[in-house]
Amino acid sequence: MLLAASTRNAGLLGLLLAVTVPATTIQLVSVEGFIHFGGSPAPQASFNSASPRFVSSLNAASLISFRFSWTNTTGSAITDLTFTLFVDLDLDRDDNTFFNEYGEFISPLLPALAPSGAIGFEQWDIDEPEYVFGNIYTNANLGVLDNSAGVPASAPDDVSHALLFRIPLLAAGQTVNVFGTLGLTDAAGLGHFDPDSDASLDVNGYATLDAAPGGGGGGTEVPEPSSLALALTAAAMLLAVRRGGRA
Repeated sequence: MLLAASTRNAGLLGLLLAVTVPATTIQLVSVEGFIHFGGSPAPQASFNSASPRFVSSLNAASLISFRFSWTNTTGSAITDLTFTLFVDLDLDRDDNTFFNEYGEFISPLLPALAPSGAIGFEQWDIDEPEYVFGNIYTNANLGVLDNSAGVPASAPDDVSHALLFRIPLLAAGQTVNVFGTLGLTDAAGLGHFDPDSDASLDVNGYATLDAAPGGGGGGTEVPEPSSLALALTAAAMLLAVRRGGRA
């Protein structure tokens, strides 16, 4: 069964944060989540910017992190659940367009802010977000990524990313939290590059499980959101970040 968390057409609230000058901008076009498990119907849930199940914050370890949370309300344990995170973003779009960028797989290492016991991504995909070509959005909907970079440095274009997290067992009443991170210094996950402005960003993430109801264990601690939360409700998100790639 597939459950989609869609902001593809909804848009996100713009926010400009000055980090250094000169700076580049990150425009977060779309963040979506897709849940699959066992071929059974999933309870309906709304993963959008207005939902408490979607939280975004700034913190010291990454430029921005965002979280989807989903609780198993089926009344029984779910085995082999997958959560696919889809992220479409642009670097310096207003300065040099959005179709001059490329993506690369860096490593499957967890981001620096991931807590002990966090679950890393198992599959990945980099591609044009199917506005012109590619199959990443279809793959994310199906819950099967192809571990390939469809927009390499030799053929830059519009770039989007997807990460798949596998949860072997989610107990009845238990919650899975899937975090996406956009960072400057992780050197892990998937890389997003704008060669015209020398800007780069690491796209990564991890999953955690809340403790099972009744003290059954199996949980990992979920970091508290930063006190500086981002309201994500309209148009686009813009963040000013350091120019010149990773430290």
